[in-house]
Amino acid sequence: MALKTVLRAIRLGVLGLLMIYWVIFIGSTFTNLIFGGGGAVEKYYWQLFYNHGALTPAPVRLQWGLFLLAQAIYLGITLALLFFEWRWRKQQGCETLEEQRK
Repeated sequence: MALKTVLRAIRLGVLGLLMIYWVIFIGSTFTNLIFGGGGAVEKYYWQLFYNHGALTPAPVRLQWGLFLLAQAIYLGITLALLFFEWRWRKQQGCETLEEQRK
């Protein structure tokens, strides 16, 4: 029982961090698009994907395939964690908001 609780806490912690990531990622994308155009969005994506200190020189172009693959992996992990949490709540018989209102 304690192991399930610890695993659920870890799952919810990672899910929370990923949800924060998506809110910041989408918000920054729209902000850069509105105020700076496509070039600002590409620069933001470059900083997000390559900016790891001085390891990568500045002239490196953004590799869209790798960037989109990384985003797809993040999205897949987020959706999987959401599914497992939904399934766990369904198995535990947790009430939805609509059921609580009745």
